Amino acid sequence: MRLFCDRVDYAISLRAVRDGTITSGFQLSFSSEDGVRLEADLGDNDDTRSLVVEIRKFLMDREDVHFFGIANIVERTVKDAELHDANRKNRESWMRELRGADIGIHADGVHYAPERCFDLVVNGDMFHDDAAKAAEFARLDPMLQLLARRNMHRLVIRALTIHQLERNLINEAFERGAIAA
Repeated sequence: MRLFCDRVDYAISLRAVRDGTITSGFQLSFSSEDGVRLEADLGDNDDTRSLVVEIRKFLMDREDVHFFGIANIVERTVKDAELHDANRKNRESWMRELRGADIGIHADGVHYAPERCFDLVVNGDMFHDDAAKAAEFARLDPMLQLLARRNMHRLVIRALTIHQLERNLINEAFERGAIAA
């Protein structure tokens, strides 16, 4: 749990967060001359890449700081009812962020929830780790690619908020002596 807290602290110390260089803004417009146009303000790409390297650890189930793994440990070990309830709320909030979307993306019968956008953009576009994901991302219409990037950025921003709440809860549990051995 302390490692989780340290990794959250490190993530929020990065320039993308500290200086606010990661954003998830967009504008959709239409004109008879240009048709539909989508423009996005996603901030500084290099700062975002550095932050994403850290954030992906919270999403990977084999990582020691995987959010749901940490939330499970908190569920089992924290004996303070108030903190226990807060942990459940944080888990529910994170689940909603992963599954829900303020901008839904559907292409060729596939729903791209924020969690899928994150995986596709990070592993198929930003880092090109996975050839199948790179090919899937490349098949998306350029406007949908931009929306997927935007949804990934929004998920990263929301992750920071929810993970800070969980970090605060864990720190409070330690301060209260509410962690069972």
